[in-house]
Amino acid sequence: MSGAEQTFSRPAQRLLEALSCEGAYGMRDEIREGVIIAAPRNGVSAPSGRATLAAAEELVARDLAAWSAAGASGRSRLHATAEGRAFLARQRAPTQDTRFLAQHVALETRTIEGVR
Repeated sequence: MSGAEQTFSRPAQRLLEALSCEGAYGMRDEIREGVIIAAPRNGVSAPSGRATLAAAEELVARDLAAWSAAGASGRSRLHATAEGRAFLARQRAPTQDTRFLAQHVALETRTIEGVR
């Protein structure tokens, strides 16, 4: 891991993982000064968690997430960027040697019987 990845906070890590789910996004919660995470469930976006605004800003500062322009609701949304999804793929790689490859293709570990 690089130095930037080593100092990555756990709340920001959890937020990035949540935002990387298909269709997930974050919205500012002005009342509690945080971020509400929403994800599709049965065709409707439903709240699925919360995060601190500091965690969101950490992701934005590292280009791992970005706020989109306000939509029809008038609220901007926080999404994982391509860089954020690649970052997670590198972290999930089975070995350090496969990190670069993991950000481009889905890797799978298998045991092959009879091979030494």
